[in-house]
Amino acid sequence: MEDQTSRYQALKTAKETPNPGDQYKEFFGYTEDMVRAAQIGEVGTDDWKKYWEFISEEKRHSMDYAESQFELLKSYLTEDRSGIEHFMDDLVRNGFATNFGGQYVIDLQDTEAMKQSYGWSDD
Repeated sequence: MEDQTSRYQALKTAKETPNPGDQYKEFFGYTEDMVRAAQIGEVGTDDWKKYWEFISEEKRHSMDYAESQFELLKSYLTEDRSGIEHFMDDLVRNGFATNFGGQYVIDLQDTEAMKQSYGWSDD
């Protein structure tokens, strides 16, 4: 029984330590929460405002803005590769990256223009 207990403790410890992709999964969960909040009309809460302050430099909290951005975010935040591929294709389409047969190269020469184009902050 002691061996089983120590293996369980090792499992518990492993679950409590960060893993690659944890922040992405957590943010994906926040996005799902905000989608649900929007669907039931909970758009004025502190959670709602802080979420939009996190993802939008312009700190807009309006429902129209949120709905337009949710569609874009949902297309980027997927559980498979399609989200990142869509994001990279958007960068290519907007002139911020090049696709060489599936190998993307991001042009980091004008990150200020990229930030402005996407409404990103320095965070």
